[in-house]
Amino acid sequence: MDAAITSTDPDILLKLKQADNDFQAQLKALDISEEKLHTDDTANARAREVSVHDSTPRIIAYLVIVLVLAGEGSMFFFGAAKSIDGVVLGRILGTLDSALILVLSYYFGSSAGSAAKTDTIAKIVEGK
Repeated sequence: MDAAITSTDPDILLKLKQADNDFQAQLKALDISEEKLHTDDTANARAREVSVHDSTPRIIAYLVIVLVLAGEGSMFFFGAAKSIDGVVLGRILGTLDSALILVLSYYFGSSAGSAAKTDTIAKIVEGK
């Protein structure tokens, strides 16, 4: 699949575009929007947390925040240990940053405007 996505073969790219168009047509025929799917998913996650009173997401969120503050704070104040490869350290910190973004998006929501901006840019690039 990855080879098909990065391929420059026009036939493969055409088939991928056609599959995407077919998928979008099916969503439209079923009167389903991608935005509604994302909104419903978020609403279901919130409703689950309210109804179940599960503290696991909160515990994970606190753990992620503490790990990010400890990891990046130690890098800021003490620097990287000489025995740790920079690539590995970068992956660890990048993973923590990604986890923090997920936590913040879960509790404060993500930007639908950002997704719309990305779609607009993609349409402009396709048009050129």
